[in-house]
Amino acid sequence: MKSLTKLFLVSLSVLTLVASCTSRYESEGNKAYDQAQRTQGGQRLIHLKSAFMHYRQAVVNNPDNVSKRLRNRFIEMALVRVQMVLEEGGADMPAVPLLVEDIDRFLSEEVSDELHQDYAMFLTLLADTSIAKQHYNKALTYIDKALEVASNPAPIQQKRNSVTSNVAQENLEMAKMNFENAKGDKENVQDLTRAEYNAQAALYFDSTLSEAKELLSEIRRENVGNYSAYVSVMRGYTDTTLFKAINEWDILMAVPAVQHRGNRTTLLVNIYNYSWNALRMRSTDFTLVDVNGEEYQALKTDMGDYDMLDQEREYQYELRFPKPRAEIKKLVYRNGKHHAEKLFL
Repeated sequence: MKSLTKLFLVSLSVLTLVASCTSRYESEGNKAYDQAQRTQGGQRLIHLKSAFMHYRQAVVNNPDNVSKRLRNRFIEMALVRVQMVLEEGGADMPAVPLLVEDIDRFLSEEVSDELHQDYAMFLTLLADTSIAKQHYNKALTYIDKALEVASNPAPIQQKRNSVTSNVAQENLEMAKMNFENAKGDKENVQDLTRAEYNAQAALYFDSTLSEAKELLSEIRRENVGNYSAYVSVMRGYTDTTLFKAINEWDILMAVPAVQHRGNRTTLLVNIYNYSWNALRMRSTDFTLVDVNGEEYQALKTDMGDYDMLDQEREYQYELRFPKPRAEIKKLVYRNGKHHAEKLFL
């Protein structure tokens, strides 16, 4: 009898200790969680939302002392909640980034592999919504994050490979189409410039695409005498990160004529100042680079009355260089913080 009484007191002490370690919010969350398992439809959704809210309050109130069980329950309910928001209102709902922030804050090694994978797959859903809007860089950001948190990254890596391959191929096909439209028509600079942009976009997503490399080189040979003014032809682009990566020069150059004579090479260079200030032009700010990487600085000349090039103005300069020992790869302009290039191939 004394043994039973002692056992009862010990059990009561354990229950009291457990209860003291469980906050009121966690207890309420547990009740709502259990009720959600026993109900269906709208009532179940109400209980799930209640469980999430109580669990969130429990972890936020004491973030440095979250038990493994509470952490897993909170992540589980947060994923349920964010999925509901995504299905009801879409990825642009303000609640989505807030819920993702909550998950990121409390995700740890204590969280089960299954929940890690569930979160990774949710991130791929967010990537899909970005892909539908042609926000490919944003989509890849979600996929890369999914790769970091996934317990099984293999299917997510396959998805990433598929996305980059498909987008690269789409841009390659567009480059080929625009280049074909520009062939035989020297006045069709717009399609030629679009083709150059598309070929670079293809390589941005898949740098190993040999067909795109060869096409880009061919396009650049044709376009060397024109400005590569992507901003004038790529209207309505959706992927701003991609556009900024390709449209990197705010000083545009074109080389309509190249003449080799003796040990000198002379270039006619059209330059358009699309930068934030006027440029003091000096011939020595120009450099030729050959395919072997060797550089040849332009010879010093007096640029006359046109040594200042104002914003949104252009002028043609005649520049002389030592004759390159190999094929010209590009013309480079460097002037303080200003940097621009014109690729020949």
